Amino acid sequence: MLLSPYHWSNSQSASSPFVLVFDEIGFKYAAWTLNVVILTVTLSLFMTVVFTAVVVCCGACLTK
Repeated sequence: MLLSPYHWSNSQSASSPFVLVFDEIGFKYAAWTLNVVILTVTLSLFMTVVFTAVVVCCGACLTK
């Protein structure tokens, strides 16, 4: 629904379609905000993988 005002062939290759929509509605810092959200999600995923690896390794050490 958010991207429905823009046809895919009209989009610029250098920017995200989401950034175009947010720029159109007047949200000036759309690119920066989306980059912060993506970075936060990436770090969260990384920390989940690290935590899971530590739990599995410690669990294997405690059962021996």
